[in-house]
Amino acid sequence: MPIDKEFSVKSAMTFAVAAVASVALLAGCTPAQETGTKQSSNTLSTPPTAPPQGERPVLSTTKPTDVTVDSVGGAIKAAVVDGYNAVAALMPGDGICSYIRQATAKGVLVAAYNGNASCAQSSGAIFFHGQDLRAAGVQAGKLMCTATKGLASASKPGVVGVETESFTFQALEERRLGFLDGLKQDCSWVTQSGRGVEYQASTDRVASATRDYVTSTKNLVGIYVTGGNPQVAAQTVASAGKASTVKVIGFDFTAENVAQIKAGNMYAAIGQDPYGQSYDTIVWLYNALVDKQRPSPDYFIPTAAVVGTQANIATISAAN
Repeated sequence: MPIDKEFSVKSAMTFAVAAVASVALLAGCTPAQETGTKQSSNTLSTPPTAPPQGERPVLSTTKPTDVTVDSVGGAIKAAVVDGYNAVAALMPGDGICSYIRQATAKGVLVAAYNGNASCAQSSGAIFFHGQDLRAAGVQAGKLMCTATKGLASASKPGVVGVETESFTFQALEERRLGFLDGLKQDCSWVTQSGRGVEYQASTDRVASATRDYVTSTKNLVGIYVTGGNPQVAAQTVASAGKASTVKVIGFDFTAENVAQIKAGNMYAAIGQDPYGQSYDTIVWLYNALVDKQRPSPDYFIPTAAVVGTQANIATISAAN
């Protein structure tokens, strides 16, 4: 008999999910806690449209644990011990796959969302819902080519500073390598400065790396940030008076990114529907538990990659 519960998710938001068993959404933090609030027990064969922005729960301001193999793996283990029957988790790297195998061996359903690992599917994850990371990187590279069209050319090569949270975080490496592919395809005269800089989720390191690029890199035409806090790079470039000659591209329509795009300090951001990733994943896991239905015959279920620039960011941000 179905047990109806509401699950409070520390990493982002609260979901009302009717399930025969409990489902945990993990983002490098602790498992969701059941509040016991009753909800409808109707099954959902496909997820409804995620609630519009004005109707969504208020996001948590609690700073999550760093997203590492150890933190996410530990959360998966804790969810299994606590009796969860399904787990949705970020896949920070291939090291997570041993935790997936341990969970699935105990009959726990596992889904990947937001970030994938190459071994997740073979280790038992039933689907991955998120951005096509390599394609998003290629798209970012092509955007950089467009942004720097008047700043670099075959006769006047340009350089881009690349900043990534971690070279070992597979999802971000896909974005970085895809970016380089995009440059090669559309403007091979624009290249990466060195191997790039790792900033370990530190806004201070983003600012410092950006200042170093601006002050010491010859023919710098852009900054590309693979992970969080690209607005810091944009602010730093603007503070140096270089917004017109150094183009910043990053990801997600956060309030800070939107403000920098509107101000003309950030050229573009690429969205990945983070709310929808979580919302859909929880519903699909529920269906896999109740009706043994998978959301798709394919393992990978991509989100739409939406580009926000100064020309459309007001409309894009209102819809997200």
